[in-house]
Amino acid sequence: MANSEKKTNYQIPTIHKAINILELLREKPNLTLKGITTELNLSTSTCYNILCSLENRGFIYKSETTSSYRLGMNLMHLGLSIYHNIDIRNVAKPFLQKLSNEFSETSYLSILDQSSLEGIVIEREQNTKSKLMYVHNIGDKFQLYASSTGKSLLAGLKDNLIDHYLKSNKFIRFTEHTLDKSQLRNEIEKIRINGYAQTISELEVGVVSISASIRSSSNQVVAAISVTGPDSRLLNILPDVITSVKRAALEISTILGYKPPTPNTYL
Repeated sequence: MANSEKKTNYQIPTIHKAINILELLREKPNLTLKGITTELNLSTSTCYNILCSLENRGFIYKSETTSSYRLGMNLMHLGLSIYHNIDIRNVAKPFLQKLSNEFSETSYLSILDQSSLEGIVIEREQNTKSKLMYVHNIGDKFQLYASSTGKSLLAGLKDNLIDHYLKSNKFIRFTEHTLDKSQLRNEIEKIRINGYAQTISELEVGVVSISASIRSSSNQVVAAISVTGPDSRLLNILPDVITSVKRAALEISTILGYKPPTPNTYL
């Protein structure tokens, strides 16, 4: 029996329904029982029982005045426990600060969400002199194909996983410079050779980002670090940014136990 079949056979429908309710309340807070049953096509009795269980454990909160539900504090505590236990954050934070101060821009540390094949920002340092109007917050997800950190994370995947990603994802053109699938596939090969990824107005017009991947002791890409800023500032110093970002990624990787075979093979 295949692993996927085993997992399907041993799943519990009620747990899926509870998770669907939590995800719905994340997107649409303050729904009533009727609103939740309508959105998820659940029976009133089933939905009510799940809501009572979630409320009892502190995962949701019910307003006494409106009888509407929203996510509870226990979810935040669980999320923060994951957030604070990611060791790579502690290792990378000084390097993020250094990059941010060196270029007076915003630096990011991101990882791959294996379930959705999206990037997740897990740490950020924003310099007070940064000219960016919009920045990603910690916990934000982003599309891999239109961001430099996303490209670095993609380049660390095996080719069959990259092919799966390209086939299963619809590429939205954020700007006229956003890459299509064939362009991205070619760029991934360049990233592997050059050891860094870049975007210039691909996700947002006028924004430049340079990224390099971080490897673990087992030689797996586990994260990516980047510097992001306006093209009016970064394009003039692009070689310096690339050098600093690659150096930071290598130093973090080394602390994590990574041993590069040769300088030319490091991502």
